Amino acid sequence: MQKQDIPPRRSLSRTELKGRLEALNQSNKSIKTFSMSLVMSISRHSGFPLSKSFRCEAVCEAPDKLRMKGYAGGMAPAFDLVTKSRRIRLFLPTRNELIEGTRSRFKELPVVEKHGIGPLLEAELAHLFVPKLAEKDLFWEAAPDGVWLYKNGSHDGTWRRTLLDFETFLPIRREVFSEAGELLLEVQFSDYRSVGQAHCPFSVNLISKTNGFEVKIVIGSMNANIPLAGGAFSMHVPEGVTKIPPDQVETKIQEPTDSP
Repeated sequence: MQKQDIPPRRSLSRTELKGRLEALNQSNKSIKTFSMSLVMSISRHSGFPLSKSFRCEAVCEAPDKLRMKGYAGGMAPAFDLVTKSRRIRLFLPTRNELIEGTRSRFKELPVVEKHGIGPLLEAELAHLFVPKLAEKDLFWEAAPDGVWLYKNGSHDGTWRRTLLDFETFLPIRREVFSEAGELLLEVQFSDYRSVGQAHCPFSVNLISKTNGFEVKIVIGSMNANIPLAGGAFSMHVPEGVTKIPPDQVETKIQEPTDSP
């Protein structure tokens, strides 16, 4: 049996790295707003099994505003999610409940844990589909299949690294670690397509290493730099909704088996 050759590590100077990062970010900055239609599947095979799928419509405004509406079983509304920087609002129509708070507090909630929403918040949705890479306070290392780019300093104490394809310099994998170095989340990017002047992944997989959830997102269509309505990120909440701040969710939310 002939031994397979191991691809050599490729070298990259700081000047070349900086130039390629600037070029990628410049093309992505050309997208100020976008809308998309997608299918999101959430599954878990360990612990309590879970398998559900949503048809979603989303709009985003750079740098960090995103709204996503999910529908289950045709046109039945399942959730309405708005993120603005670290602030999050999640409306569950079938429960007539609104949950509000910051990203770090949301991640620990039972409702988030049970339904697999955690990986979406951990990955920072607004930055998934038009990836922007840090150009300062970072370091990198070459690998056989690309270049690992490291970045510290998240608000919640995590740090992350992103694997870039050496030829295209597009992200193909991202890993999020705890402050102690535990791998929390893996994000896989594929099926890149041209959207305006940028290249965006039309397939994104999020794999939680802490609770076994996997979220698969497949984009059907994406339109860049569309005019957004004035209330695009203003959630309409019906009268009589139960408003629950995150610190009260553990005691107030009782999970029915059929909740979205």
